[in-house]
Amino acid sequence: MNGTNPCSGRVEVFYNDTWGTICDAGWDLEDAEVVCRELGCGKPFKALGGAHYGQGSGPIWLESINCRGIKASLKECQKGGWGEHNCSHSQDASVQCSEVLLINGPNDCSGQIMLSHNMEWWTVCDASWDIHDAQVVCRQLGCGNASKVLIGAHYGQGTGPIWLKGVNCTGEEASLSECSQSPHEEYNCDHSRDAGVECTGQFRLVNGSSHCSGRVEVFYNKHWEAICDKDLKSDEAQFVCMKVGCGKMLSAPKGSHFGRGHSIVRLTLHFWGDIEEKNCVGGEAAAVICSEVKLIGDPDYCYGRVEVLHNQTWGTVCDDSWNLKSAQVVCRELDCGEALAAPGGAHLGAGYGPIWLFDAECQGNEMSFRYCDLNALEEHSCTHEEDAGVICARTRLVNGPNRCSGRVEMLLNGLWGTVCDDGWDLSDAQVVCRELGCGEAVSAPEGAHFGKGNGTIWIHNAECLGTEVALWDCKKAMHESYECRHEEDAGVVCSDLHLMNGTSPCSGRVEVFHNDAWGTICDAGWDLQDAQVVCSQLGCGKASKALGGAHYGQGSGPIWLESINCTGEEASLKECQKGGWGEHSCSHSQDASVECSAVESSVETSVHLGVAALVFLALVVIVAEAGCGKMWQEEEEEEERAATLSSPLNWPVLVIKIHLQVLWSYSQKEFHVKSKFKGMYFEIYLSHYNNVSFYTYMLLLKMVNVLLGIVGFVMFFILSVC
Repeated sequence: MNGTNPCSGRVEVFYNDTWGTICDAGWDLEDAEVVCRELGCGKPFKALGGAHYGQGSGPIWLESINCRGIKASLKECQKGGWGEHNCSHSQDASVQCSEVLLINGPNDCSGQIMLSHNMEWWTVCDASWDIHDAQVVCRQLGCGNASKVLIGAHYGQGTGPIWLKGVNCTGEEASLSECSQSPHEEYNCDHSRDAGVECTGQFRLVNGSSHCSGRVEVFYNKHWEAICDKDLKSDEAQFVCMKVGCGKMLSAPKGSHFGRGHSIVRLTLHFWGDIEEKNCVGGEAAAVICSEVKLIGDPDYCYGRVEVLHNQTWGTVCDDSWNLKSAQVVCRELDCGEALAAPGGAHLGAGYGPIWLFDAECQGNEMSFRYCDLNALEEHSCTHEEDAGVICARTRLVNGPNRCSGRVEMLLNGLWGTVCDDGWDLSDAQVVCRELGCGEAVSAPEGAHFGKGNGTIWIHNAECLGTEVALWDCKKAMHESYECRHEEDAGVVCSDLHLMNGTSPCSGRVEVFHNDAWGTICDAGWDLQDAQVVCSQLGCGKASKALGGAHYGQGSGPIWLESINCTGEEASLKECQKGGWGEHSCSHSQDASVECSAVESSVETSVHLGVAALVFLALVVIVAEAGCGKMWQEEEEEEERAATLSSPLNWPVLVIKIHLQVLWSYSQKEFHVKSKFKGMYFEIYLSHYNNVSFYTYMLLLKMVNVLLGIVGFVMFFILSVC
């Protein structure tokens, strides 16, 4: 706000439907760098405090921002909570970013030139544009030397105003604004003559199979120098992949994997700041292997237009046959979360240059996009208006029995980290389930229920209302502010599938969750293979019946799916759908249902045995207390008698109490058991939506039955002695 161009002014952030300022405490160039990048501006020149561009109004949202420069968003740098500060508006922070940037190029150091002037972005006419002008642009952006001057809208035609005046640089200026201009020299240009530039870049990868793998070299003191592998951390390797215009960092091999080069220096990497040189004692040349598929649109590579590398050139993918399975492979290769959508029609922006692939067909389980059945370099009729895109989740669940249960992990700065369970509850879990398209939250396990994670614990004390679209939208504190251990990693159990109106949790009308609503499935083509996937997904064993004709009553709301075609081996019913969501010619009189057999009969048997054992034990306890109590009363003092009585009877009473609660929970289709007895507290999450928990429930029933039998015989023996 209040700046002289779109890339300078007072910094404001939007939170809770209100714009607010940032306190200048600790505000520096690395913080400003993130702001400039997030706004699509160039290099940060100044990080200003003291309300340099005037005092704001409204809330002061953030204080003590601590960015490292490689973060994608300023919100990822916050240390305290929103609105927690000890500042006034006289300390509002501001930035000044470069007034030049490059767009539409394969990386940050190549592309169409854009100049900021009078609060607008202007393209530059290529008349009189030469290597000296390009050299200043590359230097200003920290992109090394100019290698090419590109004319004729090489990177596509821009929009908006065109800078028509001649720019005359000597090549030694620090910024384009220092170059002389010819105020009376104007050219007759349109956007077909937009100028571009290709810089050598700050980084390059050498000796690899493509420019996305190789030895890491940095342009330093007018020479290319290798980097010591001791100093290249995973987030910095990710940063190198981003700077050379490649996809996700796949690995960073040690030991001069791609050769040592001419010399190795120890360099501390800063995105826009100075580079610190040290000696590389006992080190080798650093190397990086980056993905040759990338998404254009999101700094974390998990949202955007799909592009693939071929012949050292990036090109797009046509949306012919593009679907969620192909999108899932891309998300997996980039180490993103689940594929949420596979939009076509250039929904996430039209590319330029070659269209390398069309009719890409993936099974969905490939580890890399290149393993799919790809049609490349053949005649096709696609245009960039058909460019394919992918939207992957930045949240995932790991170590669970299915994709909708597990330890919560979030992606920030290209790295996955966990969530602390402090304050973790069902409202937080509901947001995660919604974000992943997994239906409703069943439970929110704490204490590393799904195992301990590793890496950074990104979020502490999440405070979701339960209505947010994504976990990142919730009020939260970032990891720098609190101490938390991986023993406190939070988990989630969701369900996007349930059975309604059945006689048990493993029978009933099949309903699936989509677009924030539960809906039914049409029975057209519904068979035992389809039912098997439902039973497996719910942890209910084998399918015994696949029923149609609304056998368990007619549902309400949407009919989401028709013509399901499963093999019986799929992990989720959604993998079997043939048509689109909501596309059908059915009524609710055709709602599909299932009955699952193996687990159901085992549970019923366990319940029946449990009831029988419970009755037997109750009779033994009554007789034991009546018979033995009388004998003990005659032989011992009252205090000793009470202590003796408590010894054989306390544990049977505890077992009876827990078993009664488990049986009651089962009959009510509830799977959350709590019990307290003589200072001991038990809490058991038993969800039939979770395979592990459901079989644990069965095992518990069987163990309780055995225990009841043992205790019964022990009590019978005591009775016989009495």
